[in-house]
Amino acid sequence: MDGIALKRAVDNWVSVPAAQKPSALAAAEAVRWVDMGMNGLSYFLVGLTLLLFGLAIALGSIYPRWAGLIAALSGVALMYNGVIEVAFQGFVGSIIKLVGLALLALWAIVMGVLMWHDGGRRRIARLDSSLPGSPQRPASPR
Repeated sequence: MDGIALKRAVDNWVSVPAAQKPSALAAAEAVRWVDMGMNGLSYFLVGLTLLLFGLAIALGSIYPRWAGLIAALSGVALMYNGVIEVAFQGFVGSIIKLVGLALLALWAIVMGVLMWHDGGRRRIARLDSSLPGSPQRPASPR
């Protein structure tokens, strides 16, 4: 919205005759408010996704609980940023947003390392099961 709709609305506001400037400014402000609403919704949905992934990881048994808690905290921070800060205050600098994004980056790196490490173990387990004399797993009922 910033680079397309808002630019055109502001360009229109600048180029209209003086009598039409108030209505053109109102249109540009409306575009900006829609932009804030969409941005707030985006942060909320990203935060909700991270919260749900984090809870699934923390309550599961495959990855460490602390990895899920990092994602859940990041999600809560981004949801707060979307609902409270962007929706009610607009685009302001926020420590909560920075914390949420920093935790998201940390979680992505941690999960990448954990999955890489786990992938190596699974590959070794598959190789071991293909050796002669190794116990075979029963076929899956699916």
